Amino acid sequence: MKRKIMQFCLLILLLSTFFISGCKKEVEDLAVATMFGGDYVNVNGVDQFQVWMRIMRPSDTGEQDSQQKDGTSSEYLISATSTSMMEIISKLMVRLPKTPFYGHTYVHVYGARNAQENFPTQIGVSMNNADARGGAFLLVTKGLASRIIQLQPSGTTTLTQQIKNQSERIAIDKGVACGITMNEFSEWLLSPDRDALLPEIEPISSVEGETVPDSVIVQGFGVFREARLVGWLDKEEALGYLLIARKLKDVHIAIPFTINNKSLGYYLTGSKSKINFTITNGKPSFKIKIQTVGLIPETGGLDITSDQIKPLEKLISDKIREYPLKSIAKAKEYDSDFFGLMQKIHRYDPSFWQEIASKWRDTFRQADVEVEVEAKIVGSGVVSKSFNSLSE
Repeated sequence: MKRKIMQFCLLILLLSTFFISGCKKEVEDLAVATMFGGDYVNVNGVDQFQVWMRIMRPSDTGEQDSQQKDGTSSEYLISATSTSMMEIISKLMVRLPKTPFYGHTYVHVYGARNAQENFPTQIGVSMNNADARGGAFLLVTKGLASRIIQLQPSGTTTLTQQIKNQSERIAIDKGVACGITMNEFSEWLLSPDRDALLPEIEPISSVEGETVPDSVIVQGFGVFREARLVGWLDKEEALGYLLIARKLKDVHIAIPFTINNKSLGYYLTGSKSKINFTITNGKPSFKIKIQTVGLIPETGGLDITSDQIKPLEKLISDKIREYPLKSIAKAKEYDSDFFGLMQKIHRYDPSFWQEIASKWRDTFRQADVEVEVEAKIVGSGVVSKSFNSLSE
């Protein structure tokens, strides 16, 4: 019996060696799509879809550092234009040395016109692709996606990795946006009771005297109603959305304020929110309570004593409250409930939802929304208290 087991193990080892060594060359030649860009453009009077892809080979990985030291990228670009998305895919496939592993694509950038006029077609192709990654980050730009995807990275990463890092952690750490995945966005698009957002990405020029190339910045959001882009949130309105809809932890968000003619900053390190609603005479009212913790690292020579903390916290609370109020005003202007407030009514008061389901956006626009902010200061100057999480 032991002899048969040993023979079986040897057979498996030999087969594994054969298949692994036989596939090595194919893997090295495999073209890997890391980033996707989608536009809707007019060519000679005809509206057409345009797709861009950044491609990287696994075999380039070992050479990546040396390439980038010379200022070049290990990624290259291909594109295709057509009135048919299926024809675009065919055009891309025949130009690649090997069929790319589309499932590795983890950044999708869409141009504004595409998102405004013909987004369901293109986003539908991406989402219905069997190899699509649910965790891929989706972004939208005010211009063409092509101007983003053609840029070179700054620093030592690929452009794809740079955008992924901004989407994953940098944007939310600074309170200017947050990453939205394909899974999350598709869930919002299919939802009968809320609208969607995508983070905004734009080119950014290098500062005079710098030697890094022009690159990108992720801040603000594109606002959607149903499956079409209808407007934008700037970075302050984006912070308002984050304070209402996200629990923030270990972030570094600067909130400027003025006291005694001195300009200071409250560095928000964490926040949480709670949303309650009531129905009165067929009209919903929402109350949003936001709690934050943070510190004042530079006091500008101002001696902050214990008896000044409460008034100072009140001043900072009033300042922070401005951000969600701006965001709520924009949501009503765009007739887009990207906070998911009406979703709470659907979930917790289904009978009332049945009454308003056919006109839920009108109901949202007419609803009263009250915002209360409670900001806590946990240190000033040389920090004397360690960060403590918000109480549950």
